[in-house]
Amino acid sequence: MTTIRVLEANVSGNKHSMFNASFLKMLSIMPHRGELVFYSEETHKQCIQSFLEKDGDNTIEKINFSKINIVDKGRFYLPFKILFEIWNVSKIFFKFRKDDYLLILTSISQASNFAIKIIKMFFPNTKMIFVIHGELEFLKKHAEQPFMLKMWGWFLKYSFKVKTDNKTFYLVLGDVIKNNMKRYNIVDLNKVLTIDHPCLYNGKTKSIDNSSSVLKIGAIGVASEQKKSQFIFDIGDKIIEKNKSDIQVEIIGKILPNVYKYLRPGVIYSKENIMLDQQTFDNKIADLDFSLFFYDNTYYELCASGAFFDALNHEIPMLGLKNDFFEYYFQKYGSMGYLFNTVDELITFLMSYNKSNDNKYNSFIDNMRMAKKKLAIDNLVISFEAKLLQNELLGK
Repeated sequence: MTTIRVLEANVSGNKHSMFNASFLKMLSIMPHRGELVFYSEETHKQCIQSFLEKDGDNTIEKINFSKINIVDKGRFYLPFKILFEIWNVSKIFFKFRKDDYLLILTSISQASNFAIKIIKMFFPNTKMIFVIHGELEFLKKHAEQPFMLKMWGWFLKYSFKVKTDNKTFYLVLGDVIKNNMKRYNIVDLNKVLTIDHPCLYNGKTKSIDNSSSVLKIGAIGVASEQKKSQFIFDIGDKIIEKNKSDIQVEIIGKILPNVYKYLRPGVIYSKENIMLDQQTFDNKIADLDFSLFFYDNTYYELCASGAFFDALNHEIPMLGLKNDFFEYYFQKYGSMGYLFNTVDELITFLMSYNKSNDNKYNSFIDNMRMAKKKLAIDNLVISFEAKLLQNELLGK
């Protein structure tokens, strides 16, 4: 049977660790696979193993872990990062060029993506999947887009123009993203596989407490202008203006520099501004009444939201702006919170909200529990393996 080699050449430490752990768990239970090997930097491996140990089911024993070296920090790290990514992929190409295996790149820089596709031309028998996260958004032009993102968009655009063989595919996280790709003529959609964002739903259940006098809402994950995170401070302003001591709003995650200029009182956030450890992150999310999202289609038309699945995992109903991604899942599994056309509508709703009078809140949690069952890894693996077999990326 076909060996699956999964390479994380782009990140270290805790970055992408929940996705990669969930993805590996899914691959580990595929009936029609051979050996499963995961290549990553050492601290990333430790994060993955920690997630899988907590999940149980002896998944770690089904995976062979292999250490690689990457560069992702330092003053002038970027050229070295790209070179190391290309080197780590090329080593696998050369070493296993005579073997039957599927290489899955869980994330890769855009410049490396371009170079790797050129190199891949010399290894036409290698089966390969590029997992696409939020980088498709780089292809869209935004007036406020920084130079670096424009440059990554250029590399990504031309990497898609590199002709690939019939054994090279892309994987996007959701049918809604593949459908939206039609608007941009990015790539032959026959080369695009889809899967819902895998998540290790770990049995967390929301304990409903209507006795608390404080409504706790929070934005989950890294705060950035791309996510429109600055609007959370408009809520803080209104809380101060209306003297709403019964509403507490918090950023649960690191704040990127492009949000610094918006920082104001009324919102709780970490002054140390460091990545939270997983336990603290989970505890803060579990304490929320609502999760808060300002994503719109400006940046979330071609991008899945990991924070959406964090909220789903913890069964925290959502307050957010309407966008294709959220509306797709709300329509598929039922409403899991309130969606609004504008930030002003969201703020107006919050200022008059009374949880004890909300007869929809419990139904949101019920819908989230149903969605978690339908999106469980045991279900995702069935459709994903079928797609791999159909495209001859796995051999029975």
